[in-house]
Amino acid sequence: MRFSSNRSSGFTIVELLVVMGLIAVMTGIGVGMMRKRDSNLTTEINGRLLRSILRQARNSAKVSGTGVVVRLDAEDSLVAASPIILGGCWHFEDERGARNTKIDSAVELVEEGWMGRAAKLSGSSVDLGSYSWYVATQGFRVQLWIKAEQANGGVIFLRQNSFKLTLTQEGALNGEVIVGKQNETVATKTRDGLIAVGKWHEVALSYDRLELIVEVDGVRFAVKPEQRRMFVDQKSHLILGGSGFKGLADEMRYDVALDGKVEEFSTGVDVLKEGDLLVRFDGNGRLDRRFHTKPAVIILQGDPPDDQSDPIQERVRIEFTGAIR
Repeated sequence: MRFSSNRSSGFTIVELLVVMGLIAVMTGIGVGMMRKRDSNLTTEINGRLLRSILRQARNSAKVSGTGVVVRLDAEDSLVAASPIILGGCWHFEDERGARNTKIDSAVELVEEGWMGRAAKLSGSSVDLGSYSWYVATQGFRVQLWIKAEQANGGVIFLRQNSFKLTLTQEGALNGEVIVGKQNETVATKTRDGLIAVGKWHEVALSYDRLELIVEVDGVRFAVKPEQRRMFVDQKSHLILGGSGFKGLADEMRYDVALDGKVEEFSTGVDVLKEGDLLVRFDGNGRLDRRFHTKPAVIILQGDPPDDQSDPIQERVRIEFTGAIR
């Protein structure tokens, strides 16, 4: 007996739709997994790049003995390690300073300094010279001990066309730095009464392309946010005192931050402003405690693989010992 059937050996339309639906589902899962894997991998690779730059900066700081600053740009997703070099230091025991810098102007050296002898300023200025290593492009820090003998204010120090720290008659400090292509002056001022007549104070002015900072006795009393590059005048002189300031100056140090190698993170990887955007290593390769009160943390964030996923983050932690995790 024979049985016959009209069914062909091919697929029906329903079966084809089912198979195509299964293929679409599996393809979607596969693409999603690939996107997640690629996003994870991209963020992880950029984390490795950042750790490598930090380790190189730490090792460079140990070799130079002066330090390195690592700067993160959250707007353009960049990282740059800028070497910090010693521009000069003066103890005023004689007419010479570090790196063969010298005092060109006549200045009286007296015995009642903060530590040994000190420079006595009587409204006149002391020219500390103009040298190629004075040029700061990424930032600077000047610190010294002063003892005002009169409440008449005046210039404590300046670098022509670059920065200046002045004392007001009310005992406040005013810091200035010249930045940008238009040579604009950015300033910040402390409250009155910080600098007492007849008393030694440690004062400092610094700029790191994040903030202009005035410190008194190790405390930040005035801060002005600013990110523009410093104006560069190769021939400008570093001047101590002048225009009214009468008192003593001792233990002066000038550090400068120079241009360094710049790296760009991959497209889709951002630097979060919630983390640290500036990491300073001291001359021993450790996290500089003058600027960091806790371990530094840099946060990189990659794009999520889809709208339902959370962003992928890579957190890099720098311990006080200089260890990078």
